[in-house]
Amino acid sequence: MDAAMVAKADTGLEVPESMVYFVFMTMFIDVIAACISTPVMPYYAQEFGVSTAWIGYIYAAWSITSALFAPVLSGMADKWGRKKVLVTCLTGAGLANVIQGLAVYLGHDGFWIFLFGRAFSGCFASIGATCNVYISDVCTNDATRNQFLGQMSMVPLVAIMVGPGLGGGLAAAFGNNVPVLIDGLITLFSACVVQSFLEETPAFLRSRLNADVEKGAAGPNSSNEKKALPRAIYVVGMASFAASLAGQMNLSMYSLFFQKIYDFSALYIGFVFMGNAVVMLLTNMIILPQLRKCLKSAQMYFGGALVSGTGVICLGLSALVDNVHLSLGCVYFGGVGGATSTSQASSIVASFTDVSNRGRIFGLNQTFQNIGKIIGPMVATNVAVHGLFGHQGFFGLPFLISGSCTMCAGCVMLASLAFVEAPKVETETPSKLQRRATAFGEHWENEQGSEEDVKALGKYVAQLLTDRHYKWVTRRADIEKLLDDVLPELKVDSRCAYEESFKQLQTMRMQVACMAQQA
Repeated sequence: MDAAMVAKADTGLEVPESMVYFVFMTMFIDVIAACISTPVMPYYAQEFGVSTAWIGYIYAAWSITSALFAPVLSGMADKWGRKKVLVTCLTGAGLANVIQGLAVYLGHDGFWIFLFGRAFSGCFASIGATCNVYISDVCTNDATRNQFLGQMSMVPLVAIMVGPGLGGGLAAAFGNNVPVLIDGLITLFSACVVQSFLEETPAFLRSRLNADVEKGAAGPNSSNEKKALPRAIYVVGMASFAASLAGQMNLSMYSLFFQKIYDFSALYIGFVFMGNAVVMLLTNMIILPQLRKCLKSAQMYFGGALVSGTGVICLGLSALVDNVHLSLGCVYFGGVGGATSTSQASSIVASFTDVSNRGRIFGLNQTFQNIGKIIGPMVATNVAVHGLFGHQGFFGLPFLISGSCTMCAGCVMLASLAFVEAPKVETETPSKLQRRATAFGEHWENEQGSEEDVKALGKYVAQLLTDRHYKWVTRRADIEKLLDDVLPELKVDSRCAYEESFKQLQTMRMQVACMAQQA
């Protein structure tokens, strides 16, 4: 047990590091499954004989249900647990995608079943938010949390580089419904793996035990009112809305821009997306570790938003000069900024959370993002075709708007620093018996306590054993052995080792309690 505690103290995690990478794998499977099926979705929909307009409704169905229901499911992570919500999301999304993949075989009603499956899958679009909650839970300090949340932002980039090509190949070889079916089966497999191997976060287990203790102490009529969320999260939410609006405007227009301005084929457009993913991945690996040494998360987000917004605005203006190399350079320059700001977004949200509200806050932030995702594509296509405020539309105009929105998001996110509380310098209040600072290592002194302290604790323990039906008088030897087993020696090498070993003891008690409940 000592070796495990030291390992966890070194990594800054409350769980084995393998659990963190297990969550990364879950995120990767979710994103790559979506990347396999999403590019072929329009072609699959055409097999039902519907018009092009209905293809738009297919995407809208997912967006609407994800905006309405997915944040609610993210919030349930505070009540059900992080693992249970992940399994629920993966299972629901997997079943929904299997329904979509099989709809082509269901005759006249196949399209409506397909549309239902598409909408149903949006209800479970909380996998990313819940993964962020899990990582935030298990990290014991801000530096570790920012590191792993930043690393997790690279996971979708890797999936985007691999998934679309794999999906196109499967569709060409076996049919357009096969990538959708495989998406569902992979997601269901991931749900089984998570259920079997992923550990619940110790922070959530402790919060549930503390809540049960407080509820028992307060009595059955105690209030269950939720704490108000910090005001800062609404500021961060507005920044997330603006960033999501801009991001979806860009995604919906990249293909049209390069097709209409430079006559790019679908293959070339795919290379543009892959190139941008490579730039963002390299930014995460090379540039961001250096920036983290000297800048706060909100400052990095602000700088990344300025760079990204500048690149996107220059891309829009490049439509007026018709220079493909300039346009591509603007895309990749903006990608450096986009990688920087995206990698910090989850860390900023997590900084305003605690274990009791983390799911609710990530869910609320997801609501702001989803609203932006719904509005963004509609704004982009309309201003490109119809113009804005009497000015004639052109395919670079949406990028001028989205670049400005990205810069606004960076400014608003920087403003969230005003809500960060300065660390309080705690001064020890002298007790009746003057306390000395605890000395660790070879200078450690065991606490003895006064005769009054011993009597008070003995009375409390005796009453506790009586209330919980232990025959502590007639079976005193057994009780003493039990206490010796459940109270292992704590490490006193340093304050950090002492606190970690104490926290490890609490975590073991939570896990034993959960195992007892499951049994």
